[in-house]
Amino acid sequence: MEIHKPKPIHSWREFLSELGVVVLGIIIALSGERLLEYLRDRHHAREARQNIHAEIAANLAVLRNRNSIQPCIDRRLDEIASLLNAGGEPGYAAPSWLGHPEIWEMVHAKWQVLSQAGRAPLLAADEQAAYGFIYALLQDILDDEGREQLAWGHLRALEGLAHPSAGLRDSLRLELQDARTANADITGLDRIVERRAVQMGIVVGAADRRSVTGICFATNTPQAEGLQRLKEVTDMRPGGS
Repeated sequence: MEIHKPKPIHSWREFLSELGVVVLGIIIALSGERLLEYLRDRHHAREARQNIHAEIAANLAVLRNRNSIQPCIDRRLDEIASLLNAGGEPGYAAPSWLGHPEIWEMVHAKWQVLSQAGRAPLLAADEQAAYGFIYALLQDILDDEGREQLAWGHLRALEGLAHPSAGLRDSLRLELQDARTANADITGLDRIVERRAVQMGIVVGAADRRSVTGICFATNTPQAEGLQRLKEVTDMRPGGS
């Protein structure tokens, strides 16, 4: 094998020429590496954005399930107010069924994973802030749902109770106010989240399943009948759950 020895450099011109070739090669190599890094970051950012959009859209689709029964929730709150006002009157008819709003579970997993994996910083600062704001509101909705469930758990003490005492009625009026406040908060926050999502180009689908809370059943629905109807609706859902 023939080995070519490097030629001796005879002038500063030749030296600078050789040096320029070396420097240019280094610059090209570094530029190529930076370009690959830039393209890789863009891909990861696009992937992160798609995952976040999908998760927020899924959460909003869940909230649209609640929106589909919002008239029933509002009506039931007014019916409970009427029951509390009439509870001490002759001829009061105790409700056999009140039901309650369902807990609409939402997820933050993709946002949390992206943040922990260091992918969220690949997005622009204002975009990160916008997503963080949406997720914070979704968490507020979950917190309101917890408050709401506690209030409705107490309100259902009226089911089958023929003679609610004045003290109980006063106590339940406070619970009713808590339920109304949580309901108003959830409704208002949902509107804000959906408006922000639309502004960010997130496409939200329709409600993905029927409610199974029984909140729309009449207040004179017998317990056994109401439970059976809930079971039938649950069995109709994919996977039976």
